[in-house]
Amino acid sequence: MKIAALVAVAALISMQAFSQGMYGFEGGFGRATAGKSYTTPVFTGYVLGKLTRSFYVGGAVSYQQYSFRYNYNRTAASLTDGDIISIRNQSSYVIFSPKVDFGIGYRKYFHLHATFGVGLLAEGYQLANTYGTYAAAPPISIGHDTTAVYTSHNLPVLISRYTLGASWRIPTLRYWNIVVSGEYAIIPTNLTTHGPSLRTNFYCFTVGISHKYPMTFVEY
Repeated sequence: MKIAALVAVAALISMQAFSQGMYGFEGGFGRATAGKSYTTPVFTGYVLGKLTRSFYVGGAVSYQQYSFRYNYNRTAASLTDGDIISIRNQSSYVIFSPKVDFGIGYRKYFHLHATFGVGLLAEGYQLANTYGTYAAAPPISIGHDTTAVYTSHNLPVLISRYTLGASWRIPTLRYWNIVVSGEYAIIPTNLTTHGPSLRTNFYCFTVGISHKYPMTFVEY
């Protein structure tokens, strides 16, 4: 919740620069696409300035958590001591993104948006299951087993993220809207800095509110 509060404060500080735009706050849930994934929280705040009647540009600050277990599905014959069999990843990032938004239709209830951002590691852990041999006595015999090792130091401090999304805005009173959004993110960064590649994409659904500043006219 502290991260969510920081997201809201950052958006409020920025919105003063946009007298003909909008700002909003949303929260919801998402899931990674890799392996066995788990539902995680998502929070975002954004500020957009109007360039035309339909087109906005600005920035967003988001908090996203990724939680999944990925199995590399390697055969026993191909394994050697120290090989990683699976990784359990749970990591949270604060993501800073430029954002473009395009309203569709006369009243602009439906919007499409895109972002490209950089995420900073907030917290998380990583657990790797590794393959190894052991000796048992008596009598002496050789066996194989897996060992769980915390590899949280392998979490990248910075990640990159591309997103495409859509939102539906439901008007209420005094330029406030209820916003329902869906978003799909591509995360090209390897989520472990040592060992086999670990990548995932991410999708989320959020609900929130936005405020759109009314158009003003100046007479000469």
